[in-house]
Amino acid sequence: MNEFEIYQIYNLNFINNAIYTVAEVLMTSVAFYLIRRSKELNALTYAKVVLSIFCLCAMFF
Repeated sequence: MNEFEIYQIYNLNFINNAIYTVAEVLMTSVAFYLIRRSKELNALTYAKVVLSIFCLCAMFF
């Protein structure tokens, strides 16, 4: 493995981390928006359960 391959793997790792960070920020902001909307609209219990599962998945990953 030469220096170019090491540099390429290093850059791919940065791209992977950047995509993960953007996805996590997006999922968190969507979760907060949906929580606010569910409280404003007095959502059904089923909707609150689905929203809770979505928020837990966004928080876990």
